[in-house]
Amino acid sequence: MLTAVRVALLSGLILMPAGDHAGASQAPRDTSRLHFFGFRAGARLDELNQRLRLEGSSPLRCRRSRRDGRVSECRGVLRRSEEDPRVELWVSAIDSVAGIMTLSGTLDPEQLEYWRGTLQKQYGRVSLK
Repeated sequence: MLTAVRVALLSGLILMPAGDHAGASQAPRDTSRLHFFGFRAGARLDELNQRLRLEGSSPLRCRRSRRDGRVSECRGVLRRSEEDPRVELWVSAIDSVAGIMTLSGTLDPEQLEYWRGTLQKQYGRVSLK
C-alpha cells in the first residue's frame, strides 16, 4: 500500500524593486533558471494562465487585496492526466507578476522521490536543519 505524502514546494520569491532609497534602485533579478513543472519564478499571471490552458487545466482564480490593489492572491489546479497527481498552484502576485509561488500535491513515495530528485538535479541538495 502506498502512503500519500503532502508536499509543498516554494518555487520562488522574487524581490521586487522597493523604490528609490537614497538614490539607489535595485535592478530586476534574472529568475529564468528558477522553474518547476514548467512554471518559472517571476512569471506574469497571463503566462501562468497560458501554461495552465496548455495542460488542459482551468485558469487561475484571483482576488485583489483590499489594502493594496497591486497585490493579487491566485489559485489554480494543474492536472496533466488522470495518472498524474493533482497539483495545486498558489500565487501571490504584485502588479500581475508572481512574487511567491507554491506548488502542492498529494504524492506517493515514488512521485515524491521523483520531485525531490528533479529539484536536487536542478538546484543541488539542501541539508536539513
